Amino acid sequence: MEAAIATIASIALPPEINTSRPACAAKACGAATAAWAKIASSVMRVPSASLACYRAGGDFAKGPLVINWTNALTLASVAVLVGTEFVAAGAAAGWAIGGLFQLGDLLTHALEFVLVAGALTALFYFLRAALEHEPIVR
Repeated sequence: MEAAIATIASIALPPEINTSRPACAAKACGAATAAWAKIASSVMRVPSASLACYRAGGDFAKGPLVINWTNALTLASVAVLVGTEFVAAGAAAGWAIGGLFQLGDLLTHALEFVLVAGALTALFYFLRAALEHEPIVR
C-alpha cells in the first residue's frame, strides 16, 4: 500500500523535479521510497529554490546546508588582502619594467594589463585552494 501511495505521489510531481536516486539517498533526504525499491531506486522531490539534500559533488547531507560565517569572513578578508597585493604588484611590476626599458606609454599599459590579469588568475587559484582548506558550507 505504501509503495502504491509513493508511486502515485511521484507521478503527481512535475517531471523536471523528479530524479532517480538510490534508495539510501532517498532515505537520507526524507523521501518516500518508490514501488521499485527492490532495485534500490527511488524518486525524490528536489525543490527548485533550495537544494537542501544536495552538496557539491553529489553528496547527500543530513540536513540543510549551513554557512560557516567565521570561515566566510576569513576568506573574504584574505581575498581582499591578497588580491590587493597581487594586483598592486602586477601593476607596479608593469610600470617598473616599462619605465626601465623605456617601452612607451602604450606598451607599458599593455604590460600592466597582462600582469594584472595574471595576478587576478593567481588570486582565483589561491582562493580555490583556500576554499578546500576552509570550507564555507558545512
